[in-house]
Amino acid sequence: MNVLHVNNIDLIGRRFNGYDLIEDLEELGHKAHQCVLTKQSKNPKVIELLSCENDQLYHKDLQSFEKCKSWQNLIYPWARLLVNLPEFKQADIVHYHLIHNNVLSLLDLPWLFSLKPSVWTLHDPWFFTGHCVHPMQCTKWLSGCTACPDLHRSFPVKEDSSSLLWEVKRKTIQDCPLFFPLIASEWMKELYEKSPIFQHAPDPSIIPFGVRDSEFHSDKKAAREALGIPRNNFTIFFRSNPDRYKGLDTIITALRGLDLPNVTIITSDKRGLLGSLPHLTVKEFGWIDDSAKLANLYAACDVFVMPSEAEAFGLMAIEAMMSARLVICCEDTALPKVIGAPDKGIAIPSSDSTSLRSVLKHLSNSPDEIKIRAKESRELALARYSHSQYLNQLISHYSQAVAKFSRINNIR
Repeated sequence: MNVLHVNNIDLIGRRFNGYDLIEDLEELGHKAHQCVLTKQSKNPKVIELLSCENDQLYHKDLQSFEKCKSWQNLIYPWARLLVNLPEFKQADIVHYHLIHNNVLSLLDLPWLFSLKPSVWTLHDPWFFTGHCVHPMQCTKWLSGCTACPDLHRSFPVKEDSSSLLWEVKRKTIQDCPLFFPLIASEWMKELYEKSPIFQHAPDPSIIPFGVRDSEFHSDKKAAREALGIPRNNFTIFFRSNPDRYKGLDTIITALRGLDLPNVTIITSDKRGLLGSLPHLTVKEFGWIDDSAKLANLYAACDVFVMPSEAEAFGLMAIEAMMSARLVICCEDTALPKVIGAPDKGIAIPSSDSTSLRSVLKHLSNSPDEIKIRAKESRELALARYSHSQYLNQLISHYSQAVAKFSRINNIR
């Protein structure tokens, strides 16, 4: 089988955006390429859609124009470049990923989906709403996104075009021929089935992302020695990201009132966002591309905290579970079901720093509970989120898509 993945970028998000699948699929005897707007790697299997400098400048002009008009993904002409690529023409199936990050025009999707068997992973709920990535507690996406209450939520718009954009999406999906939607969680499936935009669309398949067991370990002693963390400190790991959906304020507020001795905080992603926490030992490791170093961060912690207020799956939670670590998350996202809360992981009310602080205090004095929950979390990760299981399900989905697309087109 010959597979082309389409995404906005190759290396950022490589574990779920198709980049890592290139090697995975080729190891199993398939061919694979990725087409992106922005190429960071030197991988010859990755094609940069806008390789011409004039096209890149024109794309920036289009982005500025859309921002000025409060439009989103309506006027990009790059589908024409995509379909003329040899890799597109030779592909048996095209797998679309984060195409709403200024990659393709919504208006071209019906045409693109008519040309090739098209698998489409909906990584987040943006296609269910007028303009935002996550509707949070807002329910206007269920009835047309009129009078948007928050124009600044990602992706922001200057003027309230939400109702128009919602209707464009509805009409686009209505006009799409056969396509094969993929989602990673039951939570996303519930939103998909409720969405009026996808009312007449094909039923989605749920294929959770998988991680390689071999890339992670649970040797806390070795990890702490490597990272300079005291052996007996209660250690909390989380991603320090300023995105409003990621819940950083919740965990910072919880930590400020955490009056415990011998606590170490370790973070990845952005540095310098935590402010003053003089009563805690803080180690910020920044953005990590080294998988071995990331594995050490998981192994070094006692608990991994993922206080996202909106999360469609949560790959880092799975990585922590595969490292035999207890995960704490927020309710009303995909994460509670993903991590097996309340039996294995722990879910707290969204944005509730008091509850988070209380759970951390309790766990700091409950090493046996942590050990039991961590062990069961790893067992769950092995059963549901192994990399081999993910690949097998994905390849099966590809085969079914190709067969059904061919059968329906032959009937026509």
